Amino acid sequence: MKSKIYVIELSSLKIVNYFWNSVGAIENYIFHPLLYLSGSFFSLQYVPKFLYPIFYINPFFHFTNVLRYTFGNVYELNILLSLIVSISIFFISTISCLIIFHKGYRLLE
Repeated sequence: MKSKIYVIELSSLKIVNYFWNSVGAIENYIFHPLLYLSGSFFSLQYVPKFLYPIFYINPFFHFTNVLRYTFGNVYELNILLSLIVSISIFFISTISCLIIFHKGYRLLE
């Protein structure tokens, strides 16, 4: 169930990303750095302590934390906090997608 929420979150973020003019810029300058700093390629224990706030405000870090807990029951941050952040971002991005679809924002250009 948790992994399905993770997939839906990322896909809804990509749908929102698809309808903006500067898709490449959003992916290159926002999504890629957030993805690389999400902790999916390394553990947080190898990062200096003064960099922890960067990871705590990164939503992809919380997605990765929930995904690690789903598959291996291993987590690096409070799993309840990560789950709340992940679910809230899911609802925000879903509502954003619904608003964009309802407005018909540049769908037929």
